[in-house]
Amino acid sequence: MSYTVVRNSLLSFFSDPPGTVTERGMLLSALSLTVLLVGVVPLVTLITGFPLLAVVAIAGVVYAGWAVLTDNFLEGLCSGVIVLCTFQAEIPIAGISRGGQLGAYTLEIMLVDVAAVPLAVLLLVWTSARFRLPTDRSARIAGYALAGLVVWATIAAVMGDGPSTMMGLFFSVAQLRHLLLFGIAMVIGRYVGLRTVTYSLLIAVGGHVLFAIAEVFNRGSFGLSYLGEASGYGFETFYIGPIAVTASTYAGGFAGIARILTALLLLVIPIAVERVIRGSNWQQVLSLGFITGGVFLLRVSATDSGWAAFLLTVPLMIGSVAYIHRTAEEDGLGLYDYARGYATTVGAGLLSCLLFFSRTASQEAPEPEPAPEPVDGSGMLSRIDSEIIISMLDAVPLINTGNLSIRVQQYVAALEIGITNPLFGIGGMNFSLVAQSYGVSRAISMHNVYLSFLVGTGIPGILLFVTSLLAVLVVAVKNAVTAIDEDRLLWAMIACGMLGFHAINFWIAAGEIGKVAYMTFWMLAGAVVGSTK
Repeated sequence: MSYTVVRNSLLSFFSDPPGTVTERGMLLSALSLTVLLVGVVPLVTLITGFPLLAVVAIAGVVYAGWAVLTDNFLEGLCSGVIVLCTFQAEIPIAGISRGGQLGAYTLEIMLVDVAAVPLAVLLLVWTSARFRLPTDRSARIAGYALAGLVVWATIAAVMGDGPSTMMGLFFSVAQLRHLLLFGIAMVIGRYVGLRTVTYSLLIAVGGHVLFAIAEVFNRGSFGLSYLGEASGYGFETFYIGPIAVTASTYAGGFAGIARILTALLLLVIPIAVERVIRGSNWQQVLSLGFITGGVFLLRVSATDSGWAAFLLTVPLMIGSVAYIHRTAEEDGLGLYDYARGYATTVGAGLLSCLLFFSRTASQEAPEPEPAPEPVDGSGMLSRIDSEIIISMLDAVPLINTGNLSIRVQQYVAALEIGITNPLFGIGGMNFSLVAQSYGVSRAISMHNVYLSFLVGTGIPGILLFVTSLLAVLVVAVKNAVTAIDEDRLLWAMIACGMLGFHAINFWIAAGEIGKVAYMTFWMLAGAVVGSTK
C-alpha cells in the first residue's frame, strides 16, 4: 500500500466520522478492555515478573490493533474512556512536598487521559459543525454550571486565602478533567444512547468487583499500584459462617481504596437491578452475581456511611420499580419480571444488614494527637462547638462515635472558613494545610465533599457544584417520569444510584473520592445529559 493511499485514508478518517457506532461494538470493546486490564495484565505480570508498565503498554497496543482490525476503532476509543475512568492509574507530574516526600495532592496524568484527549479532539473535529446542546433546560444548566465551576475554582485558587495556590490549581485541573469527561460522554450518549454507556460502565465496575474479591481472599493487595491498586490495610475481622474475612481499605480493585469502589457500586448496583428485570437469562445471572459481590464488598469496606447510603438507595429502588410497574404501558414486562426486581432489591438490602450486623470488635484506633492551641482565636469556635455536638451524639444509641470527633471538628471548621472567606474560600485542597489552626486534631482532608467545595471555592463554588449535581438529577428523574420508551426504568435506576452516590459524599473524605469516583460520575452525568431528548 502506497504512502499516498495511507495518508488519504487517515485524512479521510480524521475529517469524516464513521457512519455508525454500534451498541454491540461498544459493549464488546468495553468487555475486551476490562478483561485485558483486570485479568490478563495482572496474571501476566504476577506469573512472569515482567514490569507492569510494559505489560500495560503491550495490552494497549493489542487492544488498539484489535479495534482497528475489527473495524471498531471509534467504539474502542469511546469504550476506552468509559472503562479507564474507573481506574486509579496515574503518573504524578507535580506535587506538594511534605517532609521530602510527594504530598497527597498531586497534578497527574490519569490513564483515562490517554483515551480522553485524542477522542475529545476527534469529536470536536467531527461534530463541532452539527452538534447541538440539548434543548432541555436542566441539561443545559448542568453543563453551564460545571463549566462555571471550573472557572471559579481557578479564580479561587489565585484569590483564595489559603497557604498554597498550587494546591488550588491542582484542584481546578481536576474539575477541568471532569468537564472534559462530561463533554465527551455527552456526545457519546447523544449518538449511541444511554444504555450503551451505562452497560459499558457496568462491565468495567464488574471487573473491579472480581479483582477486589480476589484481594479479599489474598488478604492483601497484589502490588499492582501502577494500574491503580491501593496498598491499604486490614482493620477488622468478621465471619460468614466458618469463613473469616478481613475488612480492609485495600479491596477496591483498580479503582483505588475500598471506599472509592463503594461509591462506584452505589452508582451502578441500581443499573444491575434494571438488568435483572429487563435482561436475558444470562444477564440476570451475571447481574445477580454482581449485586451479591457488590454488597459483600460494601461490608468489606466497613464504612458505615456506605452502608447507610446503600440502605437509602434500597427503598428508592423499590419505589422506582413500583412506580414504573404501575405506570408502564406496553413495555413487554410482566408481573414476574417486576417481582424479580422487588426480590433482588429487598434481598440485597437484607444481605447488607446481615453482613454488617455480623461485625466484630475493631482494633481500637490510636488516640488523636491533641489539637494545637489556635492562634489569635482562630479555631476557637470549631473546638467549642464540636465538643458540644459530640457530647450530644454520644447519648444517641446505635451511633458509632469512634471517629466522629475529628469529622465534627472539620465540619464546624468548614463553616467558620465559609463565614470568614465567603467569596473565594481558601483555594481547593488547602484545608489539610490549615486544619489544625482551626482546632482540628489532625491535618487530613475534609470528610465531606460538599463542605470541601465551600472551603475551597467559597459560596459561589459550592452553589455551582450543587447546581450541576441537581440539574443532572432532574434530567434523570424527568426522563423516568415522562419518557415513553423502554428506558424509563433505566432512567429511574440511574437517578437512584446518583442519590446514593450523593449521600455517601456527605461523609467520605474529598481526597479519597475526588478522582476516580467523580470522574466516573461526571462521565455518567454527561451521558445522561447527552441522551435526553
